[in-house]
Amino acid sequence: MSLSDFARLLDVRPASVSNHKKSGVVPKHYAVVAVLLGHLGDEHFEFRDLLHKHGVSFQEGKQSPSAPAQLTLISSRSKR
Repeated sequence: MSLSDFARLLDVRPASVSNHKKSGVVPKHYAVVAVLLGHLGDEHFEFRDLLHKHGVSFQEGKQSPSAPAQLTLISSRSKR
């Protein structure tokens, strides 16, 4: 996964992720997501399928790498 893809997934700009390179420390929430995605990738598991199963969908389409992703969160309560 590229830095741009990771930033898009978290709905932040790539610079918000790469700015942490200078300090060598990343926020814990970035680290948790990176570790979990890495483990899913090692197991050849498609994380988008898992997120979609839990109501998080991604709008497909060409986007600028600096543009945050468009996510649609569907609450489990709204599925009733």
